[in-house]
Amino acid sequence: MVRRDEKVEFIKNCFKGLYDFKVYKELMKASKLKVFLYVVILSAVLGGILSVPFYNNSRSSVNVVENNMDKIPEFTVKNNNLQLKNEGPVVINDSGMVLIFDDSTDNNSDYAKAENAIFWGKSCLKKKLNGKELGSAKYADSKGITLNKQYVIDEAKSYKFMPIRFIIQNIAISYMLIFMAALLVMTFSMRAKNPMQFGEIFKISSFTVTVPIILFTCLKAFGIGNMPIISWILVIIQVLYVRKAIKEVNGEDSLKPEYKIKKTNKK
Repeated sequence: MVRRDEKVEFIKNCFKGLYDFKVYKELMKASKLKVFLYVVILSAVLGGILSVPFYNNSRSSVNVVENNMDKIPEFTVKNNNLQLKNEGPVVINDSGMVLIFDDSTDNNSDYAKAENAIFWGKSCLKKKLNGKELGSAKYADSKGITLNKQYVIDEAKSYKFMPIRFIIQNIAISYMLIFMAALLVMTFSMRAKNPMQFGEIFKISSFTVTVPIILFTCLKAFGIGNMPIISWILVIIQVLYVRKAIKEVNGEDSLKPEYKIKKTNKK
């Protein structure tokens, strides 16, 4: 019962650290295993939540491919143009999704009328969902990728593992933020009066990653912003949290630079 109460208190303190930096003194007593599990579980839960809308949106795409593998035409992409083995176009309608292959045009009429569709056109791949265009991808930009019938099948199968991909991605992003923030703070405080060790800063950074990873998950879910720019914004937020937490844990001296005054002998 005591251990369960300790776990509940630990989790409370982790989230309390979002606004109350005094709890970091208590959190620093946690074992390395507990810190590791906190980061992994938090990232995994948020990654799982993030994958739900993406998985739901891709489910009809998976179904139309898996239910009609024999109807999908053999094709190749040569000189950045689609080439069907037999005469087209080929239109497959299943599970509320229309799958179209047409090597004669990039403006197929069946695609224009459909609410949900994947269209392999003459020079590009297009997709729409609930009547909304999700953009197009030029075959010319798919260098190093073999585009054919097997690619379509493999791509649909990969969507089933989307939750795992999002979970792994979130864990990787969390540790990138933790490491970057710890490294930057360590660099800034190397000349401090009482500098903290990298391991201690890394530990604090592991707890303060809560806000950046929640923010990253929300932005990713709504498809907001340029991710390279956002990544640096998240690192800055993480650094600010780490520095504030260090001030509470170890005092101002752990961040304040030490200025040495050289004495000179007067003649």
